[in-house]
Order: sequence, then structure tokens, then C-alpha cells
Amino acid sequence: AHLASFHYNDAEVYLLKPKHFMNLNGKSVIKATSALQISPTHVILLHDELDLPLGKFKVKHGGSANGHNGVIDTQERLKFSDVKRLRIGIGRPDKKNDVMDYVLEDFNRNERNQLAAMKDTMIDTVHQIIAVILSPPG
Repeated sequence: AHLASFHYNDAEVYLLKPKHFMNLNGKSVIKATSALQISPTHVILLHDELDLPLGKFKVKHGGSANGHNGVIDTQERLKFSDVKRLRIGIGRPDKKNDVMDYVLEDFNRNERNQLAAMKDTMIDTVHQIIAVILSPPG
């Protein structure tokens, strides 16, 4: 996996980009959390979401993976289903049986521009999630 880090206030924050197929990304997540001694409560997953239109995103704390195999794999390997997630909308293909090809396609120029336009807002949202994770209980 690709691993980078940055400091947020007094904490070290790690960014992980698995090299595995999305359906197996839990393998990289569990390896990193074990090696870096990170609690599953401090994990934030950023993933594509068919049930949101392109250009939209939502924060979700735990709950169902909605059939997303990468989320399922991560939850199972962490033995923790309450993972914080940033669900990034990609919309659905016109035909239901085209989902597999659709999620593997590259974004076209217009789609890349839509995603780029929301980048700063998504980064701010991740910072807010990190602040909540790091805040003292109570």
C-alpha cells in the first residue's frame, strides 16, 4: 500500500491507499492498523458510493456497507463495523447489470472536474472527522 502522513494539531495522521483491488482493501487496512497500533475507532474510509450522485458525498458512521465489498472486507478484517466513512458519490449506471464495468471505468473529463470541484470541501470534512476522533471524550 501507499502510505503518507501529516500532523494535525499534535497527532500524526496516516493516509493509506491500498494496492489491492477495492474488494480486498481490508487486507491493507488491517496490516497498517496493526503495524501502526491504530484503533479501528480511528479509521476513516473514503470510498465510492453508487447510491449518491456524482458530485455529492456524505459522512456515515458505522452501519451497513450497502453491499460495498471493499467496506465489507475492511469491517470484517477489523472485526469492527462502526467505521467512519466518507461516501463519495459516483451515481449508478443506466442498466443494473453494468455496475461491475461502471465502477471500474475511468472518470471522463467532466466527471473529473466535478470531483475536483468538491475536493476542498471533502478535505475540510475529513479534517472535521479527525477533530472529532481526537477530541477528548465527554
